[in-house]
Amino acid sequence: MGKGIGNTLGLPFEWKRKINNVSFYTQDTHDAPFPSVDMDIQLLWLRALEDHGVHIGTPILSEYFLSYLTTHVGEYGPAKASLKVGLMPPLNSMESDYRHSCGGFIRSEIWACIAPGCPEIAARNAYQDAIIDHGDGEGLYAAMLMAVIQSSAFIENDIYKLLDIGLSYIPEDCGVANAVRCVIDCFLDGHTWYAARDKVLQEHRGHYATWEGAGISQRDWENDLAYGVQGYDAPSNIGMILIGWLYGEGDFGHSICITVNCGEDTDSNAATLGALLGILGGASHIPENWLAPISRRIRTKIHDINRIPESVKELTNRVERLAKIIMLTYRPDVELTGGETIISKRNLDSLANVALGERLLRNPRGPIHESGLITCALDYRDGAYITPGGTTRIALRVGCKLKHELFLQMKWYLPKGFSITPTPTGMIHCPGGGKEAGPYVFEIISEGPVELINRFVIEFTSPGRHIVGLAPVVLLDGGLKPL
Repeated sequence: MGKGIGNTLGLPFEWKRKINNVSFYTQDTHDAPFPSVDMDIQLLWLRALEDHGVHIGTPILSEYFLSYLTTHVGEYGPAKASLKVGLMPPLNSMESDYRHSCGGFIRSEIWACIAPGCPEIAARNAYQDAIIDHGDGEGLYAAMLMAVIQSSAFIENDIYKLLDIGLSYIPEDCGVANAVRCVIDCFLDGHTWYAARDKVLQEHRGHYATWEGAGISQRDWENDLAYGVQGYDAPSNIGMILIGWLYGEGDFGHSICITVNCGEDTDSNAATLGALLGILGGASHIPENWLAPISRRIRTKIHDINRIPESVKELTNRVERLAKIIMLTYRPDVELTGGETIISKRNLDSLANVALGERLLRNPRGPIHESGLITCALDYRDGAYITPGGTTRIALRVGCKLKHELFLQMKWYLPKGFSITPTPTGMIHCPGGGKEAGPYVFEIISEGPVELINRFVIEFTSPGRHIVGLAPVVLLDGGLKPL
């Protein structure tokens, strides 16, 4: 309900760089929240989880993203175009100007709500999700931050503790973390929310939106806040969410209005904050005057997939079923009892997890392929392109999910006109127990013309065992590489 309220409140002011003066809905809501990509993508994730189970990962999520998402603006279009030519996440979005934008954190709630009180699970899923269209950018860090905060908010309600938990999962010096600290400093130093908003835009602003209806206020022109870096939007908009959260001091309506009044991505920011406040307080703490105009229906632009929830009640029941599976599978010390009750035996200090964040983010230049018990992390050290007569390097880290060590036979299958050094066959010793072997660095050599899309396969087998692992490799014609 908080998600729908915030989105509907902020929609008329989306991507205008100005200070607004909003205290309630300014449009006819037609008795339902307005459809949004923020919710649409999460409804797709719900169907993917129900179709394929809670162990879902990037390969399945990216197929649903490519097949059913209707929007192409911002980060979504470039990500889908690169998926179509065979680049797996995060490679498909690492060169996009929009990898630092907002599309990851605005769809984080489902990962928190299927893993309440289990931020490490929410972080893993948010990572698997956000790399589809945010590669190694600030949009990925923002998604992980919000998923962790929202999951932790089921069992912790102190703002500063929640922020510390969230920040522990992302790089200390990234733009998102710096924007969070900027807002906290402004609030603790007694600055107004106007001043905090200006400070965030001075230090972290992206390029203002240029489509019809967007605009920059005279005030922001005069304060030199007009233009920034194209697509660099996640840090500043995380800042606007935090401004509403801190300065709203627990009042639902006041908080989301402050966030909308900061400008920028107003609908998504208020929707994200509204959802977080809904987690913290429960539906009973959302004032009725905010609830009544949007009812409890769900409106969506998704039409090509069946069994999309039609009401908040249906969505809640289905998410709760998934959460119970997560609880039984991963976390016996967190229990979902129904209604608004979460019982946790966890030590709250254990919610912060710097080590997990570092592990999730250590492979920014290529996908991780899981094939049965075998995992292969690819590092495209020179990018996913090769020119006629050129070379490129790819490094591998190989692991096995068995607890004991294993020897693997590795073999590369190359298309005609390519060679590889060192030898494309050999034995790998996997230590087991979650540890990895490598990195092993290979140089791929093009001996002549290259195709638009050049596909390779790495096969892993083990002597005396029936297991087989496969890791696809894709290289594109270097003439396509963006300048």
